[in-house]
Amino acid sequence: MPKIRTQRTKRPPEGFDEIEPTLEEFARKMRDVENESHEGKRVVESSWPVFRIHHQRSRYIYDLYYKRKIISRDLYDYLIKNKYADANLIAKWKKPGFEKLCCLRCIQPKDTNFGTTCICRVPKEKLGEENNQLALDRKQVIKRKVMAISKISRVYNVLKENPELINQLKTLSFNGKIPAGILTKGEQGIKEGKLDN
Repeated sequence: MPKIRTQRTKRPPEGFDEIEPTLEEFARKMRDVENESHEGKRVVESSWPVFRIHHQRSRYIYDLYYKRKIISRDLYDYLIKNKYADANLIAKWKKPGFEKLCCLRCIQPKDTNFGTTCICRVPKEKLGEENNQLALDRKQVIKRKVMAISKISRVYNVLKENPELINQLKTLSFNGKIPAGILTKGEQGIKEGKLDN
């Protein structure tokens, strides 16, 4: 968070007045996110919006100085010193391969359960293949679940519609249990089961 300016603090360098409304807007968004209710969210989920706004504010200052070259070095140093931007995050953005880094937690494997890094570290070309495979795997899982539910529904209907045949089949078996797989075949399976016994 940026330091609060008082009458004793040193005046900001020239050009600060032009970007101050945007910085105040980021500060307002940050306050709103911090005051937001955390009920129903996991601990890590409640901090995601804070990291997002922190990233946006740092990226805004980084772009003003390094990409668009609108602000002076004095103003940039002032913003870094007064914590309007994250100096460590900006230092990482300057390194090759870290241009799209969203936060410093993404590259700290000790902060994750399995010692991995964040998804923002995965190259987009690899990300697409994994997402396609993941989507296919999900479709297969859903298909198997639907088939299992329809099988259970069929068994339930057989039990409901043929209670007499079920009881006869139970009495014919030596342990009083219906052999596996008979109910899934429907009424025809029950009749075949009776014939086998």
